Amino acid sequence: INNDKGLQTPVVITISDTGYSPSSVTIGPGRVVKFTNNGIINHTVTGDDLAWGSGTMNAGKSFSRKFTKTGTFSFFDTYNSQLTGAIFVQ
Repeated sequence: INNDKGLQTPVVITISDTGYSPSSVTIGPGRVVKFTNNGIINHTVTGDDLAWGSGTMNAGKSFSRKFTKTGTFSFFDTYNSQLTGAIFVQ
């Protein structure tokens, strides 16, 4: 029961009302990124290609996504398109 099963904690990106922090991360394939809305208004995490997204995240809510393929996964907030970020999977 106490053996390492290769589990990894997610990489965390927080969302405030002024942006994502950090706004970009580099991870390996198979890692999970957890986005948490620490702002007081609604936010989203939406892939630039619109192929994935969190939907509306109320204050305090989280969304997790596993990135299995290598590449650059840019994202934005549909409530404020000036809030942007990127996941680099290498």
